[in-house]
Parts: sequence; C-alpha cells; structure tokens
Amino acid sequence: MNNSEQNPQSCQADVSGSRFQSAYAQYWEMVKDIIDEEGWVYTKEAPNMLDAYFEGNTGKPIEFQKSFGKSGDNPHWLTKGSRWRPL
Repeated sequence: MNNSEQNPQSCQADVSGSRFQSAYAQYWEMVKDIIDEEGWVYTKEAPNMLDAYFEGNTGKPIEFQKSFGKSGDNPHWLTKGSRWRPL
C-alpha cells in the first residue's frame, strides 16, 4: 500500500490539532477524518455516531441542522444528510 492509499486527504479539510479536537473530546478519533472545515459531522458520513449519543455521553450541547428549504443552513443535506457539531 502506498502513502496516498494510507492517507487520503484530497477532499478533506486539514483539521488535525485544531480547536475541534477539544470540542469532540473522546470522540475525536471517530470524527477527525470526516468533519468539515467548520467542524460539522454529517449523518451519512457517520451513521453509527448519533448526535444524541454524543450529547448524552459527553454532556455537551450540540448545534443540529436538518435544513430542507432555501435557508441554506445545510447546503449538503441531500448528499450528506443532516449535520451537527458541539457548541
């Protein structure tokens, strides 16, 4: 396996060592490769990690966006699903 197969970063934002690491706490290892540059985790990219599970286990509140309308809150809802992030 070559280096590019082990570390695909062409489409992901580099968020390592960022402010998001402390926000996601013990879940950092689960989300570090799928969060976007604004710290959002999309439900279709993390189907086994529910927002409610995160909130219940960490005691941290989250921001959740479902967004189906013209508001533009979540422009990727059709392809990536709803999104959430710790506050």
